Amino acid sequence: MSRKPSMFSKNYRKELKQRKIRRIVLAVGVILVIGGTVISFDKGKSIVKNFVAKNSKGNIIDKAEKEEIDQSTAIENDVHENEENLNVTFEAKLTSGKTILVEIKDDNNKKIISNIQCPEAVEGIISPSLEKGLIIDGSTQDIYIVDSSQQVKNITNQQYTSTTNDVYTKESVLQYTPDYKWVEGAAFIDDSHVAYSSQLPWINEGGTRYLWIVNLDDNTHNGYYNIKGNSFTFGETKNERVSIDVDGRIIEVNSQGKIVSN
Repeated sequence: MSRKPSMFSKNYRKELKQRKIRRIVLAVGVILVIGGTVISFDKGKSIVKNFVAKNSKGNIIDKAEKEEIDQSTAIENDVHENEENLNVTFEAKLTSGKTILVEIKDDNNKKIISNIQCPEAVEGIISPSLEKGLIIDGSTQDIYIVDSSQQVKNITNQQYTSTTNDVYTKESVLQYTPDYKWVEGAAFIDDSHVAYSSQLPWINEGGTRYLWIVNLDDNTHNGYYNIKGNSFTFGETKNERVSIDVDGRIIEVNSQGKIVSN
């Protein structure tokens, strides 16, 4: 602390003046220091605020990106789960005890049959619409329809009534005549009609086969005895008709049993 000047000193006035100047300088210095501290504090506060804001913005962007990635992953997983749920394989049990595997897949929100896996002596044919399957079990001479909704139906004509009202069951005929052909080959004509060959209506006649057609809508069986031969081989189905090789002669037949080309 500076000493107060003596009033008896010959330099009293000069020392008093210098003392005032020092006080003023000291006061100004204090003011400048305080002001600089406030300015530095405000500037530091601003820098901290900007840093927090920048990092908060970055966190928000990172969070949004993470949520977008999570949503994309969830959508992708959901698509895979939906595909797995729509693509199924189901087992169909036949009366012979044999099992077939029917593969069903989604095709533009429509269920279709993509494949039929059959054991020995069983044949599987897919309909033109891909919505049904025809199963021919040669071991029992049964024919079945499976569909894309996993339904299985035996469409075999289990008995035949003659014009004299005699009833012959498939079981009894095959029991006494094991070589009899109650049902042999078969094929789709369209999604509502299946053609097959059989020795019906004759029980004791030789090996002649006749054309039969079953209507899938009401399960009625009708014989067309003008189309006959010792050998029936079913070919391609197209334009609501089926190709048949009868004793080496190729014909096409529609659902009414009419020959539409030969």
